[in-house]
Amino acid sequence: MLARTCNLIFASGAFLIFIGAMSGASWAGSPSPPPKPPHLSAWGLTMLLIELFIVLAWFAGAIGLFFHKRLAWLGSLIGVGSSVCFFAAFLVTIIGLYLFPDAEMDHLNVISGGHYKFALIFGITQFSLLLAGSVGLFVGLVRKRKELLTHPNAVGGAPTAAREGAHAPRNQL
Repeated sequence: MLARTCNLIFASGAFLIFIGAMSGASWAGSPSPPPKPPHLSAWGLTMLLIELFIVLAWFAGAIGLFFHKRLAWLGSLIGVGSSVCFFAAFLVTIIGLYLFPDAEMDHLNVISGGHYKFALIFGITQFSLLLAGSVGLFVGLVRKRKELLTHPNAVGGAPTAAREGAHAPRNQL
């Protein structure tokens, strides 16, 4: 139950972030009005549609897991797997920018004093926790597969009597 609930929370967050990003929402300190979204090229539109598919499949899968649907498990696994990839890539980028700074990062380090290191520690901590939660959720979903395949409400029904008999312990006299 915990894996399904956490999956729904993560999927809802990803869905809300996607809606906010596509509506042009930005952070509180940004200039008003928010800048217009740039014109999308064919590649940008393709990536947008892939992101939309992943977020919707994840959200629908998270809801479907409460009804023990096998296809919902696959949608949730795709969504959680993509979040693991995203958080890992973002964490590697943060660490890479600190270890191999460009001219802009060097300038930020000079003018910010100790705040640059605080932002680094905060970003690494935040994305490490999100990555750990996503990996834990991925492992939980993989472990949930066996339960889902044998659940009577799953698509395809319960295991047949022949399969149940093959794995049942034998009575010893």
